Amino acid sequence: MVICCDILSECALNADLIDAQVEQLMTLAEKYDVEYDGWGTYYEDPNGEDGDDDDEEYVDEDDDGVRH
Repeated sequence: MVICCDILSECALNADLIDAQVEQLMTLAEKYDVEYDGWGTYYEDPNGEDGDDDDEEYVDEDDDGVRH
């Protein structure tokens, strides 16, 4: 049996923070003997052109990526 899932997270585009999250995911994957197949980062340019997306999202310039 194969069970797949996507885990989504929003955080500041900060290499140290992303590296720490990858380490956490690797630790969990090893602990529970699951296959972790990678990490993807999608960056939306706040100054870029609006595409077909009608939702205007607020970009917090002071976001340090810490979530509770």
